[in-house]
Amino acid sequence: MASEAQSDDQRHGLNPTGWFFVPDEGGRGRRTANVVWLCFGVLLVFVTSIGSRQIDWLVDSIASLIALMPSWLETTFAVIYAIGFVYAVVIVVAAVMARDVHGDLLRDVLLAIGAAAGLVFLSAWLVDGSFPIIGPEVWPGDEPVFPVARIAIVTAILGVAGPYLVLPLRRLTWFVIVGLFITAVALGYGLPADALGGLAIGLIAANGILLIFGSARGFPPKADVYDAMAEMGVPLSELEVSEFQAWGARRFEGVTSAGQPVTIRVYGRDAGDAQIVSRWWRSIWYRDSGPKLTSSRLHLVEHEALMTIGALRAGVPAQDVSAVGEPNEKTAIIAVTAEGRPMMTMEPADVTDETLTALWRSVGLLHHNGMAHGRLNPRAFRIEDGTAKFEEFRAASTSAPDTRKRGDIAELLATTSVRFGTDRAVRVARGGLGDDTLADALPYVQRSALSSEGRAEVPQSKSFFADLREEVATQTGVEAPKPAQLTRLSWRSLLTFGLTLLAGYALIGMLADIDFVAVWEELQDADWAWILLGLIAATSTLWSDALSWMSAVSAPLPLKPTVQLESSIKFIQLAIGGAAGRMATNVAYLRKFGVNATDAVTQGGVDSLAGFIIQITILVLAIVFGNVDLLPEDLSFDVDWLLVLGLVVFAVVISALMLRFVPAIRERVLPPARQMWDGLRSLATDPSRLIGLFGWNLASQLLFGLALFLTALAFGVFVPLLTMVVIYVAMALLSGLLPIPGGVGVSEAVLTAGLTSVGVDEATAFAIAVVFRVSSAYLPPVWGWFSLKWLQKNDYL
Repeated sequence: MASEAQSDDQRHGLNPTGWFFVPDEGGRGRRTANVVWLCFGVLLVFVTSIGSRQIDWLVDSIASLIALMPSWLETTFAVIYAIGFVYAVVIVVAAVMARDVHGDLLRDVLLAIGAAAGLVFLSAWLVDGSFPIIGPEVWPGDEPVFPVARIAIVTAILGVAGPYLVLPLRRLTWFVIVGLFITAVALGYGLPADALGGLAIGLIAANGILLIFGSARGFPPKADVYDAMAEMGVPLSELEVSEFQAWGARRFEGVTSAGQPVTIRVYGRDAGDAQIVSRWWRSIWYRDSGPKLTSSRLHLVEHEALMTIGALRAGVPAQDVSAVGEPNEKTAIIAVTAEGRPMMTMEPADVTDETLTALWRSVGLLHHNGMAHGRLNPRAFRIEDGTAKFEEFRAASTSAPDTRKRGDIAELLATTSVRFGTDRAVRVARGGLGDDTLADALPYVQRSALSSEGRAEVPQSKSFFADLREEVATQTGVEAPKPAQLTRLSWRSLLTFGLTLLAGYALIGMLADIDFVAVWEELQDADWAWILLGLIAATSTLWSDALSWMSAVSAPLPLKPTVQLESSIKFIQLAIGGAAGRMATNVAYLRKFGVNATDAVTQGGVDSLAGFIIQITILVLAIVFGNVDLLPEDLSFDVDWLLVLGLVVFAVVISALMLRFVPAIRERVLPPARQMWDGLRSLATDPSRLIGLFGWNLASQLLFGLALFLTALAFGVFVPLLTMVVIYVAMALLSGLLPIPGGVGVSEAVLTAGLTSVGVDEATAFAIAVVFRVSSAYLPPVWGWFSLKWLQKNDYL
């Protein structure tokens, strides 16, 4: 069989395309490196497109240098620029010739060319409003255009073909791209930003295609493995690709010429990337990043061999090492004996409790000798004559901390509970480890403690680990602890960080629009005691808002967390304008109390509707009975009320027709409207809740009016309290109509206009508006951030 495989390889070598592309039997896969390059390309094209025309002096400098360039150097650069294009064309022609062997490569190359060309034309039009320069040797442009088209298209071609190219050509690829970059700038075809923009577009096109369709894994064919094993003194008679594969290494099942079954892992060119990306990811996301492996393929196999031999010497049943080394520059290989059957292929009834209990004793022995396996799941064992033997020590470590050992226990417990049942898995683990050791590992029974292979084996259900911890606690007689904090980051912390950035950005924008000089002049004579009282009044609305929402919600809610929720919403709404942030937070909070998302949205809408009704009622009563005019005296508008009425009727008719004849709109609008109506009807049957809903909403409006009243007193201005309530309500209604985070600008303008309309001078009115907004809108998000963290810490969000 070996000679047959070798002859096939020789026949392949006669094919000229073999000079360009490696034979690959490993299929295609998506690589994390492609995601990184794609994101880098997107960031780079954004930065370069923004700054491509902001440095006119550089254009003049490059033009002067080109004018001073000797003709022979200019000719040399032109030749290099043309060679880069020719090299890409040769790769495309080779892909056409190799379509019978690498048919997917030709498709990927053509799609990458199309994507790069489309992005080039689009970006050139968006940045410069012109067409890109495709062939500068034939059709030179008057001035540089963003981006340099040739760099983009050549980068796309070479990037998408890179995983298939033989090693010398892969190395040459980067020299070609760098050469194109230098010569394009030197010849005046583009500024450095234009050339970088072309590179970025090429990276986006190539890595986008590779992420969609996958790229060659770079694994060697079986013929190379036959040759490599023979060079290491362990010739093979049989060799097959294993059904269990892992990123960066290709696994084979074979038989030596002496009849010994072996498992062979071949580390190809992706092995280093796999280890680097995996370790970086774990270092960023988890507190324990695992063993400190290197990117060298030889070091990887030597590490696995050392860990395997160390386990054997400690008395742990394990497969022995048959061969290890780096027989050539393309691969590194480790082969271990493969006695027995893989546990993953066995039925649960075929594995006895005695075998599983002994397996757990072996785990304890491994840990007692200071080692941790790192990937302890059924894939790591073979069963031979009732004994479970360890294999695959590639993620193992010596002098392992307790966190890694407990992670081993958590992974094996979780994966065996899936295969053998929770009760049985816990029972045999107790028999092999003892209750104390198992109980110590209980906080680590969570998804974060498992390897990627282990996480693939367990259900996605959030209750799986909670039920497993509860079963262990019940059988061992201990209290179920909270899960240990194993991650440095979480999606929750990233979301909080993102909201913090948005809130900070919004706050900076708000503060930038304030005339601090005028405010400071007024503040020098202000009474800070009244300002402090105004702050207290504005903050008190957190309680009234919480109580009104508790009245709208059918489920019983605790007061303290609900007040914290209202405080956290102040922070979230600063980052996210409109009702989206409040709605999402309310839904997440109510789900903790058993309220489904639909009811949460409906009941939150009822509370908002009640607040809106209160505000409209206050404003209408003030206009009808109080003769309120919130506009300054020097402003007046002639309103054609007949035209206004006509526009309102027209809007109502159009809305009704759309609801009647557009199913998509009807399906979106009518169900929530019916739910809100049902919510109001249910409140009507409970007068205490209805009174609480409207009463506490009214209290919030009065408290904000009181805060504005007290703030005005700090500047020696007395305006009746009810007038201040009306001014605040007008501000709240108008700013709520605009999706601006925090109502910045609109709120200050309406407050200033309202105060000047009742006789306050403009400078003082503006100072009162700013101080009130600081108390009611700018400071609350500060402690709202702490409230959000408190809710998250106590599992309310």
